[in-house]
Amino acid sequence: MKKIYLLATAVVLSITAMAQSNLIQSATHLKGVRKAMFVPLRHHSPSVNRTSSSFFIDYPYYEDTTWHTAPSTLPSFGYRQPFIYDVNTNYTPLDSSTTSVVVTFDSIIDVMTPMSYAGNAIGSITVDSIFAQIGQHNSSGLYDTVRFKIINVTGSGATNYPGTTVYNTTDIISNTSISTGGGGSWLYSTVVYTTPGYTLPFGVKKFGVKLEYKAPLQDSLGIIAGFLDAGGPCGAGSYKPLHSDFYANSFRHVSQYTTYPYIPTAAGADFFYDCDASGGFTTGDGYSAFEDAGIWVYVTVTSVGIQEYADNSFSLGQNEPNPFTNQTRVNYSLNKTAANVAVEIYDIRGVKMFAKAEKNLKPGSYSMDVNDFNFASGIYFCTLIVDGQKITNKMVKQ
Repeated sequence: MKKIYLLATAVVLSITAMAQSNLIQSATHLKGVRKAMFVPLRHHSPSVNRTSSSFFIDYPYYEDTTWHTAPSTLPSFGYRQPFIYDVNTNYTPLDSSTTSVVVTFDSIIDVMTPMSYAGNAIGSITVDSIFAQIGQHNSSGLYDTVRFKIINVTGSGATNYPGTTVYNTTDIISNTSISTGGGGSWLYSTVVYTTPGYTLPFGVKKFGVKLEYKAPLQDSLGIIAGFLDAGGPCGAGSYKPLHSDFYANSFRHVSQYTTYPYIPTAAGADFFYDCDASGGFTTGDGYSAFEDAGIWVYVTVTSVGIQEYADNSFSLGQNEPNPFTNQTRVNYSLNKTAANVAVEIYDIRGVKMFAKAEKNLKPGSYSMDVNDFNFASGIYFCTLIVDGQKITNKMVKQ
């Protein structure tokens, strides 16, 4: 386990209280929630070569750069509101503080392209670095630990739930405040990072990062999280949260709900704004304000299919033309007889958009025409399957 001792610079946050009710039990005021007036945008750049790509998976950054100009699916006033939430694993179960935070990285998106990697196109994922935007104040003078765990993710679809398997652990340890502004106040956020350099087990295509804080009670830590704002009004509140693109990726353990390991739950139950004071969730109420938690990663992803399969029994050429409009041709070669051959095309979400199969093909070169591909412009993945073995190439539709 790596241990890193770190101090860093800070940015200023101001204080505004915010209340929410929840889907699990009666309404409550969330302790330690503060409005972040200024959270600067980050600047990322990718590194790409023929066999692998290194890039940031940063959902808050993606939200910031996407929703500052709201698309037609949102009101023109929709934009991401950042808040800071306190995290301390030493509070008692009667306290409402968040005790740990998990971000699940099930959408492998390069925020600079933006390009998403379908599961069948991923060979391996290495988590090179983990970043978090936090505020931390040390009053005790003792050593506090900010712990980052790379964990497994269970489930699929809207809720990829944090699992219990820990792949890797790295620590940041300090006996002084990590925040430097405001006398080291936890309301002044800064970016910290660790460098695990950990490659996920073979076949693992998604993962989570869990942040824990180990410290005496008098020390505090906060993490930036946010939501898309519909502009209110919501009762007496100024905000009416909407779901972000990645609303199901940010989980927190709140100590007063001891029967639930994380919120949102595996079934999706979560906090919400009770805008009409009905005592339950109804149409028009606001969604959870804890979304887009400030944890992001820098990863290296290798591709499963670079032209030729490992045993040289078959190969997949680049489709022609590429980029293409509605028609293209897929070229491939077989070095031995194959009983079952198929060409499948997937979009960036992993949804199959095209499939065509052949049987009992002899060694040789083949072409398969893809006609009337009337789908949206963007990145697609062409997979050649030969007797159950697969290779994949990227293709671009204009």
